[in-house]
Amino acid sequence: MWLYRGSRMGSFRWHLRNWRLKQLAALACLFFLAMAASYTVLQDAWAWLYVIGACKAGTWWLRRAISQGI
Repeated sequence: MWLYRGSRMGSFRWHLRNWRLKQLAALACLFFLAMAASYTVLQDAWAWLYVIGACKAGTWWLRRAISQGI
């Protein structure tokens, strides 16, 4: 994020930063879902923590995608 510190709102770099943030949130959501599935198979309590993390990352991504247009 330090790379984009001087970019103006609406510029290409600003859009690129937002695109990369959306990609990172989507990857985090998929990672949390995969970890939740693996811990569910192992019947471990950590699965709930990963489900919560996946829900938070997914809702953040969805809110961001809806507000800016996918």
